[in-house]
Amino acid sequence: MMTPRIISILTSNIRHIYNNMKILIIDDHFLVRNSLKFMLENTYNDVICIEADNYYNAQPHFADPAIRLIILDIDIPGGIGTGMVTEIRAQRHDVGILICSAADEELLALDYIMAGADGYVAKSADEGEAVKAVSMVLKGKRYVSPAIQERLLEVLAGKSNQPGGTKNQASVEPGKAGPGPAAGRKVDQGNRRYTQFTGQYRQLVQNKDFYKARRYQSVRTGKKGKRAKAISLICRDPFN
Repeated sequence: MMTPRIISILTSNIRHIYNNMKILIIDDHFLVRNSLKFMLENTYNDVICIEADNYYNAQPHFADPAIRLIILDIDIPGGIGTGMVTEIRAQRHDVGILICSAADEELLALDYIMAGADGYVAKSADEGEAVKAVSMVLKGKRYVSPAIQERLLEVLAGKSNQPGGTKNQASVEPGKAGPGPAAGRKVDQGNRRYTQFTGQYRQLVQNKDFYKARRYQSVRTGKKGKRAKAISLICRDPFN
């Protein structure tokens, strides 16, 4: 059994590992940068936080070998979407990259992870989740929220139902009919609608039309039924 003294020693050793490390915070909002800096300084001993309010000011720091982690917002002046991650990776393969954004993580997180980011945390996350995300990326692991993990499982499950894949057999109680073809059609229609919606949302973000992108994002905050109906209407006739 671990005594409080042993726990204290282990915690002290962990904090010592991260002494004097540098973390680059790239965000155009002063309050966000200040909040992240406050959280990091209270979590790690002697951490040095370097701030940049746009992508251009951040670029000279990418090659600094002392920087262990880059916390990057995607909606910043000079930003080029996932291309920012690609450019950072071209200079530093060993640095941790954590995306911290207010954009809908369910629509964009996988794009940035595929581009080479190590994690994605929403700005709406609480302190515990933010600290966990930073800690995991610093340890060389990846972090995504439970919602994104669930989405990944849905994507994998969808692929397994494609021709050539292993079909998932739902358990059916004796004497009861299983899901018919209509259920499969509804799932396919929902997946197509979701794919169309995410494609339009990503295009708006890529074009830096953040006003319309936020309107797209807002329809996902309602109840499940209303949300699906709103997405369907938007996909047919956007913003009318």
